[in-house]
Amino acid sequence: MLLPFATIMNVDALTNLIERFDILQGVPIALLMVGLAFIIVGFNERRLTLVLLPIIYVLTAFPYYALFSPLFVSAKIFTGLFCCLILAVALKNSPYFSDVSAIPPRAVMLRRMGIALIVTVVLTLLASRPALLLPILPETAVYLNIIILLFIALGVAGIWLGKNPFSSSVGLLLFMIGFEIYHAHIDQSPRTQLILAAVNFFVVLLTSFLLNSKPSSQRSTLQKSVS
Repeated sequence: MLLPFATIMNVDALTNLIERFDILQGVPIALLMVGLAFIIVGFNERRLTLVLLPIIYVLTAFPYYALFSPLFVSAKIFTGLFCCLILAVALKNSPYFSDVSAIPPRAVMLRRMGIALIVTVVLTLLASRPALLLPILPETAVYLNIIILLFIALGVAGIWLGKNPFSSSVGLLLFMIGFEIYHAHIDQSPRTQLILAAVNFFVVLLTSFLLNSKPSSQRSTLQKSVS
């Protein structure tokens, strides 16, 4: 369980990994990250989310690499992976996750996927236009524009569509990923990055509390209402 964390915290290994896959830098990494975020929000499957969200955090090394030192990039990735670990532990005995056979109605699933697909396609087309580049971003950084706008939008969609604390918190984490990448171009101070890391930890710890704070007498009712 700790091996992925140790690997990411190895600065040399991280640098070699980014340089080896440098061909992905730019639009390919943006589309890959956005695609994973779409799957998380659109499908809303908790086990799948716990697999894909850590991958997204590792991929953030690419947009961060040009702004921070490798050690700092490693620290930010470690923060994200640790948040994922907290969520996984919180879900283990949670009533929201205990009934793996609970499947939302097909209409609900299609509605969620449709909204996520529309947001993804429309904003990707808009964000890829240089004329709509966010302030402060370099003129050549269209891929950053795609990542930032899509993660913020999909995060908001995930919060809005969330029917339980886990789904809503994952949407908020996706929003934070987009916000932090953009804010890194404004303020790169260690103090600010610590504050942002604290916000992420607060989100997952609050989610952990909410997921496990329901009385056992209410669990059967909760399991029927989860979508």
